[in-house]
Formats: sequence, C-alpha cells, structure tokens
Amino acid sequence: MAEPTDHYGLSRLGPADDFSDDGYKFTDRDREAIDRLLYLGAEGHIHSGAASSAISPSDTLTPTVSTAGGSIPAGTRAYYKYTLVDVNGAESIPSAEQFVDTPLPISDPAVPTLVTTSTGGVLLPGNYYYVLTAYTTVNTQETKASAPAYLTVPVGTSTNAITLTFPTIPAGANGFNVYRKKPGGFRYDYLASVASPGTSYTDTGSVAEDCNRTVPIKNSTNGANSVVVALTSGVVPVGYTWRLYRTYNVGDYDNSLLHWVVEETAEGSGIIAFQYTDLGVATSIGSPPPPTKRSALQVRSNLLMQPISKADCLWVQSVGSLSLRPLPTQVLCRSTQESSFGFLICQRQLSFR
Repeated sequence: MAEPTDHYGLSRLGPADDFSDDGYKFTDRDREAIDRLLYLGAEGHIHSGAASSAISPSDTLTPTVSTAGGSIPAGTRAYYKYTLVDVNGAESIPSAEQFVDTPLPISDPAVPTLVTTSTGGVLLPGNYYYVLTAYTTVNTQETKASAPAYLTVPVGTSTNAITLTFPTIPAGANGFNVYRKKPGGFRYDYLASVASPGTSYTDTGSVAEDCNRTVPIKNSTNGANSVVVALTSGVVPVGYTWRLYRTYNVGDYDNSLLHWVVEETAEGSGIIAFQYTDLGVATSIGSPPPPTKRSALQVRSNLLMQPISKADCLWVQSVGSLSLRPLPTQVLCRSTQESSFGFLICQRQLSFR
C-alpha cells in the first residue's frame, strides 16, 4: 500500500503497488492547488535534474544601421535589449538597453530658375510649370516636390525650349527629378532625372512625359533601413541562445519579441550566431523578464519535464490542506505523466537562486 509522507499530504508508491488499486483521482481543484503552490513557493527555481547555472547578460549590444534594404523608416530611433536562454528555456534578466537612429529624410529642394529660348526646341506657346524632387540611391526614393516655377512661352513661335537651373542639391541627395505640367495639363508628370553634379536641364519638348508617374505624396528618402544588432564581444556563451527585443517607444517592451536567435554559424557547429539583421518586421507577443528576477509563472512554464520511473513517482492523496509557505530544498515538480488512475509528480532535487 502507499505510505504517507510529509510532503503536503502526498503519498509515495511502495513496492508492488498498483495504480488501479492504490491510485487516487486528481481533481481540477487539486491541480490548481499544486499549480498555486509552485507559483508562490518555487519562484526563481530551475528544474533540470542538476544544479542550475545563474547567468546574466554581461555583453552589450551594438546596433548598426544599414541603408541597403529594409523597412525601418527614416528618422526613427530603435531600442534593443536581449536575454540569454539556457537549454531548459529559462530566460535571464534583460541586458542594458541600446538604441540607434536611422538617417533623417532628405530635405525638399528649393525652386528651380527658368529661362526660355525661341530656338532649339519644339515647345508650343503657353504656360509651363515645373517642380523638382531630390532622390537618393534610385530615382524613385525621392523627396516631396519643391514649390512650382512657371514660365510663359510667347505666341508666334513653335521652336521654343526652356532651361531649368537647379538650386543647391540637398545634403545626402544624388540628383534631381524633373516634373512638368504643360499648357492645358491638370497634373505634373515625370519628365527626367539628372544625377549630381548636373546643375541644369533643358526641356526641348522632344521628351514625352511619363503619364503613369506624378509627384510623390510623401518623402521616401532614407526609408529602406535595416539594423544589424550584434553582441559586442562576438561570442554567445556556450549552452545559451538569445532573444532579441525591439521597440520604437523608449521603455515600452510589451509584445516586443523580435527574434529568438538559435541559428548556428555553421550547421552542427554548436556555435550560435552573435548577430541578427532587423529588417523592420513586426515584433510578436513576448516581453523581456523584469530586470530583477524571473516570475514564477515563467519559471513554472519552463520546468524540464523528464521521463520518470515508478520508483521515483509520487501521487496526490489529498492537497486540501496545503500550506503556501516556502518550499523545502526537496521540491515536488509536476511530470508529464498522467493517467485515469492518478496525476503523477516526480521528486527531484532543485536548486534555488
């Protein structure tokens, strides 16, 4: 028969015991009581079948902006923290926060200067309006348009041309886009791009405007950013992976999990990659633990459920009178084994932090 123990009303299986004869049904209320006991009494413990190894992130993060591709907007400050995760899934306190700023958008250009000539082109008489945008790497990554400049081509000729003299190019820009609204037109259409150091453009009327492209409604310069986030030392501690958290609002790390870095530098090497490229994808549910110690709920969800033998097992006889006081060194942790005859829990040596 099962003999009682001093473990909060639990009973130990004796030799030749049988679950069908000696098992006790575990009610939902019993399960909740054990969960509550672990929640309140086992805060901060790790169950791995061996002594735990406390570790906190000592390495700093180094975030570096790349403009080669990504979706992090211009003029954005991104904040990062990371945690270390051991083989049991237990997560350390977070590292110190680091941040990085993406480049500001390029300034909108000033107004061009217009001059007309009566020869050298095929422009007909009428009012011609022009605006400029400044672009960066490619001419579709451009600022909003400048204020318009216009010029009236007088009647009597049909061989006119108009020369635009550009203003000073905005810092960081690689050239200008020219947009034109011709007489009778209702919008500005793309006409040409002039790379720096070009300082002017002559509209002879021989180049047809692109009717499928008009002036942008927003500034898209410097808006294709990514951030390479690396552990400064270039080394992840042996036996650990790491979780990276990102927010755009200082101190607000709710639902900020960006990536759990478990990738190896080479397959089978066991060496975890020390950097991750943040392309600006949305973060997911998950927040770094509090900076003091892990919550009991996180600890309980990370218990290592190991296979157990009948000799190692306890099952609950009565938990109605459990006392929610600190657990002894020998702690009861729930196992994955459950049957209609009883809910089994295994007795293991646990270490405390």
